[in-house]
Amino acid sequence: MGSSDVLVARQAVFDVELNVEAYELFARSSTEAEDFAGLHPSTATSKVISDAFLHMDVRSVTDGLPAYINFTEELLLDESAGALPSEFTIIDLLAEVNPTSDVIARCRELRRCGYRLALDDLGPSDPRMVMLDEVDTVKIDFLSTSPSDRRELVTAARTAGCCIVATKIESPDAFDEARRLGCDAFQGYHFQRPVLVEGKRIVGARLSYLQLLEAVSAERIDYDHVEGLVKRDISLAWMLLNYLNASCFGWRDRVDSVQLGLRLLGDDGVRRWVSLMAVTAIGEDVPAELLSSAVVRARFCESVAASTVHVNSLDAFLVGMFSLLDEMVGEPLQEILRQVSVPKSVERALIDEEGDLGDVLNLVAAYERGGWLTVRDRAARLALEISDLTPLYLEALAWAREAIPVVRRGAT
Repeated sequence: MGSSDVLVARQAVFDVELNVEAYELFARSSTEAEDFAGLHPSTATSKVISDAFLHMDVRSVTDGLPAYINFTEELLLDESAGALPSEFTIIDLLAEVNPTSDVIARCRELRRCGYRLALDDLGPSDPRMVMLDEVDTVKIDFLSTSPSDRRELVTAARTAGCCIVATKIESPDAFDEARRLGCDAFQGYHFQRPVLVEGKRIVGARLSYLQLLEAVSAERIDYDHVEGLVKRDISLAWMLLNYLNASCFGWRDRVDSVQLGLRLLGDDGVRRWVSLMAVTAIGEDVPAELLSSAVVRARFCESVAASTVHVNSLDAFLVGMFSLLDEMVGEPLQEILRQVSVPKSVERALIDEEGDLGDVLNLVAAYERGGWLTVRDRAARLALEISDLTPLYLEALAWAREAIPVVRRGAT
């Protein structure tokens, strides 16, 4: 099984300083995404991940950080785990794992080999409680447990010397509770939002970026006007040249002229660069992972659109880039788009999820969270092969890794 046969996505796990310390991976084979009949979801997912990563550089998915990988009992007891690199694999034991003597012996063997083990979604009266001394980490679901249950689980895990990951953190209140309880790491959709958003307005971010957005949104770009806007802000000029000389462009000679740089990029390239810069400036105070998600999503949308005849790939890039602005700013997208000029087709996709652009955004957002049924449906609408998506996603991750440091240095 090769990487093109597998759908794989990730969700960040944050430390107490809200730095990403690991990713949880979830996957499914492209054929299983097309036919779910008779499959136990966790078993299918676990088998696909184990098989796929024998043929895929998983470090390209996790940026070299540790990976939580779900394991069923069946998968734990066979030899699959031994094929994964121990230095960054965290074996995440699902709720269906029974604490039999064979399971406990296998856990001890894997830990001797350098693997870290976690108990996924540990709950009250969970039979896996007897395994606390056999694992390194306990994950507690904050949506499916009561406050008293969570206190007891944290106490038990702490007594056993386990690291505690609070999962399904969906609100500031849940995050505050998890911190008060002394949890070591956190996971959930709450971290797709900035910690402080009150009173923040797009217009207060950077006027020069907004002026540039306005200028490049015209049907025909006035390059003299854009060059003037760039040269008026030294950091913007420096940023443009830094961006142009990144290795991903592969120019034969170094670009040292703003005017030449703009011409080399062309209309689509200029619009892409300006949108990257604007969103980076607007998202200056948001968690780094949220900015990363926006850039990955933009590139993924662009690549998906380029694979179908129906959609303008640059418009898809803009849809992906701007789709998380409401999370960055704490305002509805309708309000944001009154301040930022985008094509009407982009606005319809963002607000009403209409048209082919709306289908691209829905597909990409579903892919990110492992919503494979929606991925299958939207891929069919766009006449895309599901098996083509994972290479596009991996390329988007790699592209974002290079683009973000460059644009972030220029926007700060």
